[in-house]
Amino acid sequence: MKNDILPNWEWDRVIPAPGPMAIDFEERVDFRRLHRYRLGRTQKALAESDLGGNIMF
Repeated sequence: MKNDILPNWEWDRVIPAPGPMAIDFEERVDFRRLHRYRLGRTQKALAESDLGGNIMF
């Protein structure tokens, strides 16, 4: 769960995507990773609160 909410970006390095035309080198949207990230943040916030649950849409 901890690794899902830490993006591990190194902002001092150049982003390895050269531009919108070089599709072979660009990383597309990883929806599974995005889902795990959002779910991890929600679970962490829920654990730190006094709520029993929440409805998200």
